[in-house]
Amino acid sequence: MPSGLYAQEKACKQEEKLLSRLQAVDLDTSLMEVLRRQADLLLKGGSSSGLGDGIHAESYPMHTFAKFMFNSLLTYDQNLAYCVGLRAMRLPVLEDTEDIDDGTNNIGSALLSRFPRWFILGHIEGQQCELACTLLAAAKEDIGRLKAVLDVAQKHIHSSSQLFKLAQDVFKIATPPDSPKHMPALNAAFELGLQVMRMTLMTMNWRRREMVRWLVTCAMEVGIQALVSIMQNWFQLFQPIEATSMVATNIMSHSTMMQLSVNFRQQEELANHARKLALQCATKDPQNCALCALTLCEKDPVAFETAYQIVIDAAAHIMNSSQLFNIARYMEHRGYPIRAYKLALLAMKNLKLSYNHDTHPAINDIHWACALSHNLGKNELSNMIPLLTDNVHCATVLSDVLRRCTLTAPGLGSTDGKRRAIKHLTSYALMSQWMMQLGNRPKAPVEGYVSQPNFPTKHSAGNVYGRRSRMVNSDGAPSPYNPDAAQLAAMDESIPPHLRFSTNNGYDDFHKSYQQVSQQFPNKHFPVFGPPKLRHGRAGGSWRHVKEGLQAGGRRIVFVDATIYGLERKKGMEQGNWAVMR
Repeated sequence: MPSGLYAQEKACKQEEKLLSRLQAVDLDTSLMEVLRRQADLLLKGGSSSGLGDGIHAESYPMHTFAKFMFNSLLTYDQNLAYCVGLRAMRLPVLEDTEDIDDGTNNIGSALLSRFPRWFILGHIEGQQCELACTLLAAAKEDIGRLKAVLDVAQKHIHSSSQLFKLAQDVFKIATPPDSPKHMPALNAAFELGLQVMRMTLMTMNWRRREMVRWLVTCAMEVGIQALVSIMQNWFQLFQPIEATSMVATNIMSHSTMMQLSVNFRQQEELANHARKLALQCATKDPQNCALCALTLCEKDPVAFETAYQIVIDAAAHIMNSSQLFNIARYMEHRGYPIRAYKLALLAMKNLKLSYNHDTHPAINDIHWACALSHNLGKNELSNMIPLLTDNVHCATVLSDVLRRCTLTAPGLGSTDGKRRAIKHLTSYALMSQWMMQLGNRPKAPVEGYVSQPNFPTKHSAGNVYGRRSRMVNSDGAPSPYNPDAAQLAAMDESIPPHLRFSTNNGYDDFHKSYQQVSQQFPNKHFPVFGPPKLRHGRAGGSWRHVKEGLQAGGRRIVFVDATIYGLERKKGMEQGNWAVMR
């Protein structure tokens, strides 16, 4: 190999031009005899020949020339053609690298420090891959020669990218779109894929994910035994997270089962191997594989319990709070609230939230954990609160948790793993439900709440709410803010929540009525539901155009309702009220 980038590039171009001229020559019998004689001399030339034995490590590679010789001799002398092709597959500059290997198979970078430097090494490796593809395509009908070419390719091709390209090319040859697949060539492509996995297992390769997915696809084409083989020997081929998330999950997908057309016995065999793989990966790398392992083991109670115990054992010293919260949410989704609660407790122990972390990504998880404990019951909530106060020091988060926990009594929420109703979480419409929890307390007389004739009920014509309602005592004396009458008014579902205590449709009257109810605290029948904000509706927005909504995840959204704002502007224009328009 000449030294210098220009000299090496020129040598390659001149070789390609010379071979293109030779390919244009019609080879008759006499020329074929010349080729056969020259090929035999090159094979027996020893160290002085590019195809001989014992050549120098810096010898110029013969891949392009050998490809021409192979194609020319194949129809006349197959044995000689394969001898030339297999001998030329060598690349001594990469094979004589024991003294420069840095322990990470990063031989290419080590070659840059050698003299002369091989600037065109990538191009040469591409030519080597083309020669190997030509040999494999020609030998696909001869299993013996196919195996010999495969062994030589695995031995002499040192680039994982080129070997992966070779495997893809052989896979295309083995699976033509208009004819049945060729199993020997398909097995050769699968073996090359396994070699690629072993070469890139401990090294960084940006195409690693593509390689793993392709190997699973190739194994599906080969058959069930290939899938079983890669699951049994996963530790030689994949990282734990790759084995669970990309290999076992894809194999157990419904589309894969439909493609393979497996029967029940074969499906159970694949499922057993997948669960075994998942448990092994979860034991080795619980941070990244625990959730996938639980998903793969859902249909087997014993395996699912084993995966759950692996998570519990790793929660104290390996897994962080975010990973535990994700698994706890999965447990709740699958209908295991008690297990989700235990994982939430472990996650809270690993969480630390300082006073100024009011936008921490774990806030939503904290709200979810407290809501789960609140729904399960008083004892669960009592166990969660000390962990919350010890590990969460942000006043905003604690106040939100307090407000949410006081909306309903502990244990009244849904624990079936489905989404809990949030329709009235930020509305005063729930006041009627709180009033109905009075128990055995003496209720106020029904006649304590009477409506004036200009305040029709829901049974009256038109069902139009009036402007004024009056509350009276049992003796008939007017009392605008009678607490007993307020209780009965709150239970009248026929009146909108913002009008149930109103005499003038004003916020001040609503606030005073609210204060009358609040004076009965502390009382187990009247939970502390925070200061009045007059919010109503599913999204939590008020009746005005500036709305504040409390979302299911704990976030607050404040927005301007353009419809109401636009109507007010139009009304101001009609009335000439320029202050409203501004």
